[in-house]
Amino acid sequence: MIQKNLHRKLWTDCSIWALLAAVTLLSYALGDVPELITWQWSTPLIVALSLIKCRLVVMHFMEVNHASRALRLVFDGWLVAVAGGILVLLRA
Repeated sequence: MIQKNLHRKLWTDCSIWALLAAVTLLSYALGDVPELITWQWSTPLIVALSLIKCRLVVMHFMEVNHASRALRLVFDGWLVAVAGGILVLLRA
């Protein structure tokens, strides 16, 4: 049973790591290749991708997904507030 749980955790961690790497490459492509998309669209997309990456890291690798619902909601609210602030400052 312990080995099965360890195998599942390793599989989940590796899958999330691969997703993080893919999202990082996509963010790089959006920011570095101007032929793909204009900066007016790439900036919000890169911020959104960063939100996804941050949430994945905190929830899975810092194991906040096992914490209380209140802590998870506070973190999600903080994440949305920071992203909103970044987008507002970039548009100013």
